[in-house]
Amino acid sequence: MVEKSYARKRFTVPPGTRKITIRFWLRVGQKSFSPGVSNNARLKFRWQHPTLGWREQTIDRGKQNSGVANFRTIEFSGDEIGTDHYVYFQTSGSISRYFIDDLTVVADVGPDNFSVESAQSNASVCTKNQISIAVRDANNNIISDFTGRISLSTSTGHGNWSMVTPNGNLNTPRTDNGQAGYQFQANDQGRVDLLLSNEHAETLKVNVSQDSGSASGISGDIRFSENSFVLDYGGQQGRDVVAYRPHTVVVSLIKRDPNNGECGVATSYQSSSVSLNFSNITPDSMAIPPQWLINGSVVEASLTASSVPLRFSNGVAEFQILSKDVGRFNVSVVDSSKSFSDQDIYGDSGTLISRPFALSIRAAGNPSAIDSQGDVFIAAGADFPVTVSAVGWQAADDINGDGIADGHDDDDPLNQANLSDNVLLPSFSNPISRTAVQLRAQSVAPEGISHQELNGSTTVADFTGGRSIEAPISYSNVGIIELSVRLQGVSYLGADANVSSRVQGRSGTVGRFIPDHFSISLEEVTPACLAGAFTHVGQEFTISARIEAHNLSGQLTDGYHADYTKLSDSIGGRSLQVVNLNDRLSITKEKLEFELGVAQLNADLLIEKLTQPDAPIINAQIALALEDLDGVKILASQLDLDLEVSNGADNDHALLGINDFYFSRLNLTSAHGPETESLISKLYVESWQGNSFQRNTLDSCTTIRRGRISYVQTGSLSRNQNRVVSIGSGQSLGEYSDFGRNNIHFIDGDAGQYFTAPGVGNRGVIEVDIDLERKPWLQNDWNKDGSHNDRMIPRAAFQFGRVRGHDSVVYWRETN
Repeated sequence: MVEKSYARKRFTVPPGTRKITIRFWLRVGQKSFSPGVSNNARLKFRWQHPTLGWREQTIDRGKQNSGVANFRTIEFSGDEIGTDHYVYFQTSGSISRYFIDDLTVVADVGPDNFSVESAQSNASVCTKNQISIAVRDANNNIISDFTGRISLSTSTGHGNWSMVTPNGNLNTPRTDNGQAGYQFQANDQGRVDLLLSNEHAETLKVNVSQDSGSASGISGDIRFSENSFVLDYGGQQGRDVVAYRPHTVVVSLIKRDPNNGECGVATSYQSSSVSLNFSNITPDSMAIPPQWLINGSVVEASLTASSVPLRFSNGVAEFQILSKDVGRFNVSVVDSSKSFSDQDIYGDSGTLISRPFALSIRAAGNPSAIDSQGDVFIAAGADFPVTVSAVGWQAADDINGDGIADGHDDDDPLNQANLSDNVLLPSFSNPISRTAVQLRAQSVAPEGISHQELNGSTTVADFTGGRSIEAPISYSNVGIIELSVRLQGVSYLGADANVSSRVQGRSGTVGRFIPDHFSISLEEVTPACLAGAFTHVGQEFTISARIEAHNLSGQLTDGYHADYTKLSDSIGGRSLQVVNLNDRLSITKEKLEFELGVAQLNADLLIEKLTQPDAPIINAQIALALEDLDGVKILASQLDLDLEVSNGADNDHALLGINDFYFSRLNLTSAHGPETESLISKLYVESWQGNSFQRNTLDSCTTIRRGRISYVQTGSLSRNQNRVVSIGSGQSLGEYSDFGRNNIHFIDGDAGQYFTAPGVGNRGVIEVDIDLERKPWLQNDWNKDGSHNDRMIPRAAFQFGRVRGHDSVVYWRETN
């Protein structure tokens, strides 16, 4: 916020910046953005010009925009600001408030220069000479998205321009004046090859300038001669020199007849010895000079002029370059004998680039698993070391002869040529012309994962002797991947993008990657009696939790799926425990199945009854430990309890929750009373309190199926009419607090059972049986055999009729 003051932003302007764009969100208002802005309020933008000092521009004034919120944009030329300065937002005039947010500064970096390279610095007046022009930034990188226009000229004002592949973007208004214009297109990727022909025997330079900018470039000397050696490469290889691949060069002596001006091969030229010279181009020098393969003989290239047995027949000779390193170099052919001409005859290759055949990538310790049963490599998100090597060509690795290592340019991880025995290229570590490489990961299996990120040192630039130092990287997901490596940027030492893109490599399968840990969330222990927050001993209760497979950074690994899952309710280790009760724990049902890295654990558990009742067990801890077949466990920071499972001092279980347990029974006691009053019966859920069973007033959860209660005189209560029992000439109705359609519900541990009075003189008994076959947690050891599994509670009798006793006794009943 700017209020009668200023706010500032510091940023660095990269060299070669063409335009600065500052974009921000602005809202104008007084105090809390009310529309009452003074008419003389101002918001100004100020910046420091490199030569003219502080400059300013008014962004907003007065009240016309008060209360309005919108995005604003300021643009100015890159030469209007220094390389490292502040820009300011400043108010003036009356007090006003300006709210500024989402400020971004974007520098549009344009060309710094153009590189201009001639295919031959010694050219023939009879042939077209290729001129390669590349758009470069201040760091000499090619600007691949440049779409500007350039102007071309020659220093002598001679020459005609044409294109290798005409595309309509070259404009040549006049002939033989050395001038042309070219409009770059996006698909040029910042580089174009043009052809320059010149019928004048002379030396010239090519000048390039940007039409709407200051970038320019100039070539070295290009000598056009009437007698000249022309080097041709032809075929599939062209000018693409690959280290350790023999590269064929055809040398022709081209002459122009001084009488008729016709051009052609000097078929009478039969020289058997010329100077074949090699020269490095700094700073991209080759540490190992190449070899010449001439007529089956190997000749070591020399940095000094030397005569070699290059035999011409009918004006044409052929040899091969065997490059043994990477770098930029030049090959020149010179005949100084003056046996054919009274002048020396020259020819050269121009700049040739010897590139690596491929990049070999190796992950240390990689077991190269090919499916989900393969050996474990490392946890997802954990660092593993990778080395990259620049290697030379072998015929067995390039069956189709395209200069790309077989199988290293497709998505099949099992068909790559083996590059482990290929020769290292020492100058790939040249500290001046070092080229970085970029690593990427592609998932092989499983399919359909949401992320396959490669993190860490994915850009490798530190090479020694052609091999990188070990770069620590990590992969984000579970499964098997293939690593790929390419040169960073679109050009290797100035080669065009098509050639540079051939330098690549693939690792084959890397993996198997596994999760780093499991993370637990949404843990819940649900007691059998939710309202009372407890469970009877012998009664099932449930636990649930969300379990996610994570990488080292805590990111979900959705590759932990299908066959790559090593934990479920049937495989792997799962330990559910109730602390201090685990020897009595039974798991009656369990479900755990991962899908895309996520599983929902649901289980039904119960605590078995012992021969002796338990006192109430309060706040019993329910805990979980997991370990899949690969040894992946719950995140250590989520382990709360040390249950000595691991025989160590560290916690080994995660707390899911707590539960209270009560050792309980269902009890129905007989009763006796006068026939003129309702007879109350105690049908209770009772729990052991340490010295006796007492009604469990927490239990408003228990239900008994009506069909499980029977009156001996009438039958099962599944039929409503069986509740009515004839007593003498009267009737008694069995009543309950909550008599449902199918169940009798207990409230505070009491079914609320009573029998209505049958009336004066109607004496008799009602007998009740209850079957607890499906309620084992309410069964008791009524027969004293040591097992609390008697499904039938003792039959209870309810007697109506006056019994003479003490006058203060209203009614009496048996107690147990």
